[in-house]
Order: sequence, then C-alpha cells, then structure tokens
Amino acid sequence: MYDQLRILLEIQDFDGDIDKLVKLKSTEPAKLRNLETELTAYKNQVDAKHKAIEELQKQLRDLQMKLAVQQEKITKYKSQRTLIKTNKEYTALELEISESESSNLEIEEEILNQMISIEKAESELKLAEEEFRKQSDIYQEEKDMIISGVRKINRKIAKINKERSKYTSGVGEVLMTRYETWREKKKTSFVAVINGKACGGCHLTLPPQLINEVRKKRDLLACKSCGRVLYWMEDEIPDEDQ
Repeated sequence: MYDQLRILLEIQDFDGDIDKLVKLKSTEPAKLRNLETELTAYKNQVDAKHKAIEELQKQLRDLQMKLAVQQEKITKYKSQRTLIKTNKEYTALELEISESESSNLEIEEEILNQMISIEKAESELKLAEEEFRKQSDIYQEEKDMIISGVRKINRKIAKINKERSKYTSGVGEVLMTRYETWREKKKTSFVAVINGKACGGCHLTLPPQLINEVRKKRDLLACKSCGRVLYWMEDEIPDEDQ
C-alpha cells in the first residue's frame, strides 16, 4: 500500500489546485451581491426622487384647489356688492375681498415656489436616472466578467479532474476511501513528505526512529502531531545522525 502514496501525492496536488480554484470561485457570488447592492442603491435613489416629485405634485394640486376655492369666494363676494345697502356692510365686504385677495397672492406665491421645487426635483431625477443607467451598464459588464470568470474556473476544474482520474485507478479502494474521508473532515493534505527531520505537513520535528521506519516503505506511518501519512522521497538525503 505504501507504494501507492507516490500516486496519491499526485492526486493530492491535483486536489490542492482544485481547492484553490473552488475557493476562488466561492468569492464570486459575494462580488455579484455587492454589485447588486450598489445598483439597488442607485435604483432606490431614482425611486425616492419619483416619490418626492409625486408628493410635490400632490401638494401643488392641493394649492391650486385651495386657490380655486378662494377665487370662487372672491367672485361670490364681488357679486354681493350690488346687494349691499349700508356703508358698514360694504366696508366689511370689501375687507373680506381684500383679505381673500391677499390670501390668494400668498397661495399663488406658494404655487410658484412649488413649481420651482418640482422643476428642480425633475432635474435631479433626470440626473439620477442617467447615473442609474450608467451604473446598470457597469453592473452588466462586471456581471458578465464574473460569469465568464466562473465558467473559466469550471473549465479548469474539469480539466484537472480529467487528469486526476488517470491516477485514481492506481490507488486501492481502501486507501482512496481513507484519503477522501481525511480530506472531507480535515480539509488539509493527507500525505506529508518528510523534509529533513520534519513533517512536511505540520513542520514539527519527527523522531529519528519514525523516519527510519518510513524509509523502509513497509507500512503507512503517520505523524504523531498532525496525523498525516508520512512519505520519504527517494532523492531525500538522510541526516547523518539518523
């Protein structure tokens, strides 16, 4: 079974590359969500300005209605002039007309200011809509780039998996299951190449006796610290004191 570790190292390298690509791909949805959030903020600005204009227009209609009521009142008062019989009544009526006309002037000024406010709001809305369209185009471009990037990553993963499959047949079912179980639970490498006196996985110093046993290539032996299966490379130069 030990001789299968060399093949498993190749598979492990493939899986390491796949893990990096999967991790890279996992960041893409967050990028897309951020873009959508930013675009939604611009859309909300447009919607808010639409609502503001609607409210201003409603207020304008209310003022215009108020002005119409006041004007009708003035017309009514003026029609009563011919019915007045005393100076006192005439003076009182003229006062009502004067006050109503003054009130109308104030309402007309409010209407004018309201119309100016609407014009300004409509100008701001136009700018907001232009910015929203601009940002929509940017969003679509970046979205297309993200989707294209994900597809490219998927193609790379598929290519690596194809190469990986050429090696899996060289590893026994028991060892392959052990390897896959380790990867699923630990999310780290399963085989560690001995580097000098240290485990290539956790980098802690290994007992000389354990290193010697691994070099015999008889059994699968694990690092006591991290649990990875240890492998001795043929071209590794043993320390003289081992």
